[in-house]
Amino acid sequence: MLRAKVVKDGQTRQIDGYDGNDSGMTRFVIFTCSRRAGLITCRNALGDAMRYRP
Repeated sequence: MLRAKVVKDGQTRQIDGYDGNDSGMTRFVIFTCSRRAGLITCRNALGDAMRYRP
């Protein structure tokens, strides 16, 4: 789980959403996360997204 301290307002970070060998599947498991107004949004290259408020 991404810790809220890691992404500050206005910043962007890449995180790995997989534990183990990704075997070329990075398109699915690498998420770019940003935080605006306390809401963290993470998306991968295919457009899958998740949002949460820490």
